[in-house]
Amino acid sequence: DVLFLYNGEPHEVHASWAESVDADFMQIKHGKLGILQASHPKLFKYDVLLCEDSGSTRTAAIHKQIRPGTKIVRMIVGGTYYMIQNGHDAMKGEKWASQKIDGAIADSEWIKEQAQTFLDCPIKVVNPYIDDERKEKLMEETGEEKEGILTVARHTRKDGWKGTDILEKAAKKGDFQVKLIGNKTDLEYHENIDNLGYVPEEKLIHELKTAKIYVQPSRADAFGISVLEAIAAGSIPVVTENVGAKEIVRKVEENLVRKFDAEDLPEGVKYAENLNDRERGKILEELQLTLNSFSKNNSLEEFQKSFENIV
Repeated sequence: DVLFLYNGEPHEVHASWAESVDADFMQIKHGKLGILQASHPKLFKYDVLLCEDSGSTRTAAIHKQIRPGTKIVRMIVGGTYYMIQNGHDAMKGEKWASQKIDGAIADSEWIKEQAQTFLDCPIKVVNPYIDDERKEKLMEETGEEKEGILTVARHTRKDGWKGTDILEKAAKKGDFQVKLIGNKTDLEYHENIDNLGYVPEEKLIHELKTAKIYVQPSRADAFGISVLEAIAAGSIPVVTENVGAKEIVRKVEENLVRKFDAEDLPEGVKYAENLNDRERGKILEELQLTLNSFSKNNSLEEFQKSFENIV
């Protein structure tokens, strides 16, 4: 039997992966309360613990100390291992907990490479998916002319995984204006950043569909589903080398993949801005064709195979 452990609310894709292997669900609390849950009676009923994040993996690792026969499968769907390697927010107990993992499933080749430094276990790669209904909405024509630059970064810190601190510096250096969705509105940015905060779903879809360029400035993004959504919506993506979805973008146009710094990112934006209609159309056509590989059915099937192979 499988139990899916997670902090907070699980991501929609990760929850559907867990459901695909008939896992039951259990929320793990943050911090010390989560550690105390390692001896929770529910955990003793399951042979395999499937973990979404660092907090739940630490709880599972402590539980394995109590009950050594437990198998731990870790989803590598965040930038933790990259961040630790580069001296950012090293999470207590992460290296120790990593030694207890029996297998892992990463959502891009890039994040698999980062994890291999820490994990001595099989690591499979399963890409996430773009929801079919959401994809259809994003691909519907609005009749409006595309204009402007958009970034979606759901977090509360400028120096976090999403790299909006670098976006801010890049926008200032490149003298371009960016609409930013998903940040707390009490974060102060340079006047080149229009921080819209959290917006309703309909507003988000509209902004994606009307943006000419989409920038993913991440410091560490295991995949970056927003990049798929932007492509579906017809925006030209500019991503850093630290975004898992760069693998798709680079195959079509390598100039749209940039270094994670405020000097190089504006060059990617400039390149995207200077594309003529024919060049832009060709790039978008090729990128949108790749979306067929990122269906929910494909992703769930690959996850099931990878999980069964590990356990």
